[in-house]
Amino acid sequence: MPIPAGFTVVGAKPLAEKHSVPIPPRVQKIINLLNTLPENELLTTMEMTSRLGLSTSGGSFSSYLVLIPYRAKVDNKLFWGNRKSIIQLQAQLAESEETPNES
Repeated sequence: MPIPAGFTVVGAKPLAEKHSVPIPPRVQKIINLLNTLPENELLTTMEMTSRLGLSTSGGSFSSYLVLIPYRAKVDNKLFWGNRKSIIQLQAQLAESEETPNES
């Protein structure tokens, strides 16, 4: 429940300021690469870091919330793509889970 009108909270940043955290250059490079991928092309984490010349030892970049729309987990493997490809992949995976095998 939000704080009622008429109250002032001292020391709290406005909501817009809380969510305007700068994106680290490494994460921005990842987003730029993924946005240039053709539709329906996915990369493994190893391929993506190789293309960008990044090291995976510098800490996990996959935990950045801004990267959630660019990744999908399939069979316990992480795949990366542009937003549209990931949405299509997730939709097809959800469809296949709903459709029972007719064998």
